[in-house]
Amino acid sequence: MPHPPRFDLQRALDYISGLTPPPVTLAVTAADLPGVLTRPPLDPLSVGLLENFVRARRPSRVLEVGASLGQTALALGRILRESGGKLTTIEIVPEIAGAARENVRAAGLADVVEVVLGDANAVLPDLAGPFGLILQDSEKDDYLPQLDRLAGLLETGGWLVTDDVLFPVIDLPETARHWQPVVDAYNRALRRRTDLDTVWLPLGYGIAVSVKL
Repeated sequence: MPHPPRFDLQRALDYISGLTPPPVTLAVTAADLPGVLTRPPLDPLSVGLLENFVRARRPSRVLEVGASLGQTALALGRILRESGGKLTTIEIVPEIAGAARENVRAAGLADVVEVVLGDANAVLPDLAGPFGLILQDSEKDDYLPQLDRLAGLLETGGWLVTDDVLFPVIDLPETARHWQPVVDAYNRALRRRTDLDTVWLPLGYGIAVSVKL
């Protein structure tokens, strides 16, 4: 029996990345915020997946936990404008929230995207659902404590997309390794839930796509 052809996942992802449109251009970048630690944005392949979800499902409301500089919010906001949808993104760092607001304004999306400054743990209890799409990309220590609330805010058939879920098997810097058991516990909690059906995908540092049943 002939051996199956060897499949190199990283080579395949690099090939697909070369076919993917470049990310949106930002008016304010990390270079404009010296001394401020900004989180890496969602990888372009994951953004493309979310863009197609928004095009297909046309959710009226989208929630992002962890705005960073607004890259994902801008990409989705441009599509939401066509369908009349709105996006709320939460950012805890004042300088980063300000930069995200400026990027939203410069992109002409201030009527579509709202940047909320605050700790998501304090903001989420006051939010009213439902949302058709929720992106979780905040502090990893908050993933599990926020899971029940985010699942409650999600409409039936909606997606909860969580970034960085492959941290447990990635060779992280020493300063970030404490997140590995935290994210592993979150992944196992997703697996146990009966109200969410989850698949894990090796895009970027890994994303989990959970559908509300």
